[in-house]
Amino acid sequence: MATSYVESNLSNGEQLIYSAHLHPIIFATPIVLAVAGILAIGVALGSHGWEARGALFVGGLLALLLAAVGAIPPCIAYNTSEFAVTNRRVLIKIGWLRRKTLELLLQKVESVGVDQTLVGRMFNFGTITVRGTGGSRERFESISAPLDFRRQVQASADEEQMTARPINQSAILPRFRGTNSNAETKKCPHCISDIPAEASVCRFCARDVPMSSRSDANPRSDRYP
Repeated sequence: MATSYVESNLSNGEQLIYSAHLHPIIFATPIVLAVAGILAIGVALGSHGWEARGALFVGGLLALLLAAVGAIPPCIAYNTSEFAVTNRRVLIKIGWLRRKTLELLLQKVESVGVDQTLVGRMFNFGTITVRGTGGSRERFESISAPLDFRRQVQASADEEQMTARPINQSAILPRFRGTNSNAETKKCPHCISDIPAEASVCRFCARDVPMSSRSDANPRSDRYP
C-alpha cells in the first residue's frame, strides 16, 4: 500500500491530529455534462424523427466524452491533495506531476483565513488562506469543511504553546527553611497530584492553582519552627 505524503514526512514523535481533502464539488462540471449527455441520448432513442434523433444522439455522446475527459484533472487532484494538521506542523500537498507543498510549524502560523460563498456554506466547502510569520501567504481552494480545518490548526497551536510554555520554578516551589521533604501539601485540582501547599502553579501539569492557607493543606506530623 502506497504511503501518503503526510505519513512519509512525519518526524519522530510527531502525530497526525486532523486530515482534510478536496470537496467533491470539483466534479460538478463533468457530472453536469454526463447528465446532459444521458438525457440527450434518452430523448434521441424516444424520438421518431431520424434527423433529430441522430443530432441528439451524437450530441449526447459528445457530452459524455467531454465529461469523461473533464473528470480526469479533478480526479487526479482529489486523490493527490493532502491537508493535514499534526501536533507540530501544518502539512499541505497538492498536485501530482506539478506539486505544490506547504510545511509550516504551528508557532509560525499567524492565521488561517476562510472564504465561503453561499453555495460553499450550503455544501460545506471553501477556500483557506494560510498566513505565516514573515509575510508568507498560501491560498488553497475547494477544501472540504474549511472551518473545521481552521479550528484544528488553532487548537493544535494552543496545545503546543501550552506544552512549550516555560515553567517558573520559583512560583512552583516555595522557599522553605531547611529541607522540604516534610512540607505541607495540597492536591492539584487539575491532575490530582501532591504539590506544596504554598505553590501557585502545579509542577506536574504547569497549570495555575489557587493559593491555600496552611490550615487548608494536608497537615503532616512535624512542623517547621
